[in-house]
Amino acid sequence: MPNYICVTCGNQYAATEQPPLHCLICEDERQYVNPQGQSWTTLDELALGHHNLMKPLETGLTGIGTEPVNIPLLVPVESRKSQAF
Repeated sequence: MPNYICVTCGNQYAATEQPPLHCLICEDERQYVNPQGQSWTTLDELALGHHNLMKPLETGLTGIGTEPVNIPLLVPVESRKSQAF
C-alpha cells in the first residue's frame, strides 16, 4: 500500500489502498488552492522524475533539496551565531 502525498502542500498520509478523499492541510482557508483540484502522488511516482541532492553553494552554505524544484539552504549554526539580528 502506498503512502499518498498531496501534490499541493506535500503532506504525506498513512499507507492506504486508495488516496484520501481530501487533504487536511489544504482544507484550511489560509492554504493555496490548486486550480486543478485535489491531486495525489506517491514516493514511487516522484522518484521517476525527481532526485535528492546536497550541493555546496559557497563556503558555509549548502543547498539541500529535490530536483527539479527549488533548493532550501542549510546554514551552519556557527555562521548564524556571528550575525547580528
